[in-house]
Amino acid sequence: MDKPSNFLGDIINSKNEIRESLRPVFEMERELHQKIQAIISPVLRESTVALSVEDAWVKNTRDGWAIAASMGLHDYTDMAELVNTSQKNEYMLKYYFEENSYYLDQELDFISSCGNEWAEYLTDAFDLLKQDFETYYKVVFPIAYIYLEAILVRICNKDVVTDVGKKLLTSVSENSKKDESFAALLISGSLQMMKQSTYKYSDFATLSEADINRNTILHGRIAPIHWNKVEFLKVITLLSTMSLAIME
Repeated sequence: MDKPSNFLGDIINSKNEIRESLRPVFEMERELHQKIQAIISPVLRESTVALSVEDAWVKNTRDGWAIAASMGLHDYTDMAELVNTSQKNEYMLKYYFEENSYYLDQELDFISSCGNEWAEYLTDAFDLLKQDFETYYKVVFPIAYIYLEAILVRICNKDVVTDVGKKLLTSVSENSKKDESFAALLISGSLQMMKQSTYKYSDFATLSEADINRNTILHGRIAPIHWNKVEFLKVITLLSTMSLAIME
């Protein structure tokens, strides 16, 4: 008797074969990103644009929004002119979803393309978001925080990294670039933002939805029913910023 077909297994194998066949394309895309970054970094540092972007960074990260790789600098500086957090949240929701999630999909592809050994797993997780964002973003939320920590460990550039939490942020600060490169500026700015929001101290005895961050989610202190897509997208923009930093 013929062996019954493993339909799901065939699909998974086909998906893996397609991913392998596209790997050279992803590598070419990453090389292109690197070349573009090499061109724009000196411009950002030496022009008045850098001043406006730096000012926008301070204003936007105060409300939890890092720089999205898919976003034009003029869009990011425009957002900084909005007067409150709610307006900025609406701005980013409109940016990511008004074109049938095109920019969000671009963001996710960029993050996974920089993932090295995480790339395959990030792609699988992000595929869920592309299928049905509203259903799956809470599934991917903890994965995003876990991968953020993996990026921080990678930036430390040490064989063994044992620090966690804010000690890890300190270790990154001590072991990352200290020059005037675009990557160094992104890392230092992101670390400051993470200390204020992502890794901020939360009193587990008096939590509210305002306390949604890496600590309360990964320690299981705030249930998924209270998570929201705005806070999730803030983590995505942070991953995007950190991905720009590690690829330079």
